[in-house]
Amino acid sequence: MTIYETSSDIDNEVRAIPKIEAKFNCRAQRLKKLSNCDYAFTRDNVLVAMGEFKKRSVSKSAYKSYMLSASKYANILVIAKALDVPALLIVEWTDETGYLTLGSKAPKAGVGGRKDRGDVSDTEIVVYFPIEDFIKL
Repeated sequence: MTIYETSSDIDNEVRAIPKIEAKFNCRAQRLKKLSNCDYAFTRDNVLVAMGEFKKRSVSKSAYKSYMLSASKYANILVIAKALDVPALLIVEWTDETGYLTLGSKAPKAGVGGRKDRGDVSDTEIVVYFPIEDFIKL
C-alpha cells in the first residue's frame, strides 16, 4: 500500500480537529498510520466516535459529491458498528469544514480515484457522498 500522508496533512488536522472536540465535547486522539481511521474520539476515556479526516484544496461547492475509498468506508464502518459508535467523515475545504455520519444512508458507488499522481493504485472502487449531506462545523 502506498502512503502519501505528509507533515502538512497532519498540520491541517491539528488546526481542524479542535472544532470536532468542541462540538461534541470530546477528546480527539490521533491513531497510528494504516489504522482504519485517523481519530478516536473519547469522553471520560470512553470511545464515543471514530473519525476520518480529509483536507481539500477546493471550496465545498467545487464538486457535487465527496469521494472516499470504498475499502476505507467499509473498514471504518465494520469497527464502528462492532463497537456501537458513530463513524464520522470530517472534511475541511478551503471555505468550510463539515462532517457526516458514515452509514446513515447507503452511498452511491463507482470506480474512481486520483489521476494527478500517475499511480495506478489510486484507481479503486469508491463511494460518493452528496455535498449537501455534510453538516457545517
